[in-house]
Amino acid sequence: MITGPDCISVTGAKGRAAASAAARRPSRRISSAAPSREPAVYMYANASRKPRILRLVPLLAVLASAFGTARADEADALNFELSQTFYYDSNLYRLPDGFAAPKGERHDTVSITTAGIVFDRAYSRQRLRASLAMSSNRYAVHDDLDYDSPAAQLSWNWQLGNRWSGLFSYQYSETLGGFEDYGTTNRSLSRYSRGSASADYWLHPDWAVGAGASKTANNYDEGLSVRDESETNAYDLNVTYRPSTGNRVVLTLRNTDGLYPNRPDIAGALRRYTQREARVNADWRLTGALRVSGYIGETRRSYEREDNRGFEGLTGRLAFDWLPTGKTSVNLGWRREIGADEDVFANYAVTEVLSLAPTWRATSKLVVGANWERRQRDYGGDPRVLPDSVRRPDRSETTYRYGVNLSYQAARNVALSLSYARQERDVELATRRYSADTVFLSGSLSF
Repeated sequence: MITGPDCISVTGAKGRAAASAAARRPSRRISSAAPSREPAVYMYANASRKPRILRLVPLLAVLASAFGTARADEADALNFELSQTFYYDSNLYRLPDGFAAPKGERHDTVSITTAGIVFDRAYSRQRLRASLAMSSNRYAVHDDLDYDSPAAQLSWNWQLGNRWSGLFSYQYSETLGGFEDYGTTNRSLSRYSRGSASADYWLHPDWAVGAGASKTANNYDEGLSVRDESETNAYDLNVTYRPSTGNRVVLTLRNTDGLYPNRPDIAGALRRYTQREARVNADWRLTGALRVSGYIGETRRSYEREDNRGFEGLTGRLAFDWLPTGKTSVNLGWRREIGADEDVFANYAVTEVLSLAPTWRATSKLVVGANWERRQRDYGGDPRVLPDSVRRPDRSETTYRYGVNLSYQAARNVALSLSYARQERDVELATRRYSADTVFLSGSLSF
């Protein structure tokens, strides 16, 4: 994935972060394909040219007319997907004002092309899903950032008799690391993999107990981000309640062992940690027009040899979806999570995000939307590397993102979209301030 907003167009099932699947009752079939992290893909062949993004509208119109008669049959087990995105970024490297960019150009136009294949089929009570996508990202100016990447996902939702059910899944993806987090212009490709297994035993049609395990690895090919390579092993105990209404609540106790293998194994280094969580997951329709989903809980993280440098507090991710009318919808999102960010001033970072995204279906084919997001990142835990006489800078960062978007369903299997976003970061450290404007134009085809 290219750096910038998280809204690069991709075809197929999408999800960000780690794959998970809803617990499934044996007596009621539930869609349980794990969400995917399918990457964006595709290219701009001539790096010497700098096209205006609006010149590409006719190209996507041709795509819509040429393939408008092709149909993706939902009943078919095998489907193919193609997408083309053109992306303009006014500040690709997220540099502060006055800082020189590589090749003397802060902006760039990126072409992203994606080709994928998806298999999805039920065999009696078993459901298999597999997807494979190949991606190619090409930068018109900064062509040293060009990269090709695969993404793969495999899941098996299994059921044994009337009481046992569960999920086996694996996913792999490669994406370009974001420049806003590391303050560098070096290219760093992230390789993410996750394998998981879970099982539930249904004591009653509405109640189940279960357990799960997962292993995650995040590696980088080069750059400063190599120090943040990580490996985690997590184990869950779950109690699930799912009434006949289709709502769901899961109580989870999770223990995670984490390792940053490229950090020194010495006192003071945040290399190994243990994290314990108690959380409530829910997907609940409160009324006919209001639905809430996500989780909230308590997280405790402690580091080996550095017990006084841990974290304890509230974490979660919630989404409220409201449908005030048949043509309008509003999504309100909140999340709070922690991550390691070791330096001489802090031990960890707590990120809290609040977002709002209203949409309006103008016609049966045209949808108009807007979005606003406030992201607050606070760095906590003084490692006491510096003497008390040295002033610690305020490391709190506030990033705002807002924009508008249009999506047009040209045919059942052809979609077009156009979006604009503005992003600004406010922070005491001048070297971490930036602003950027981005424009996306994309088209997708499935058959």
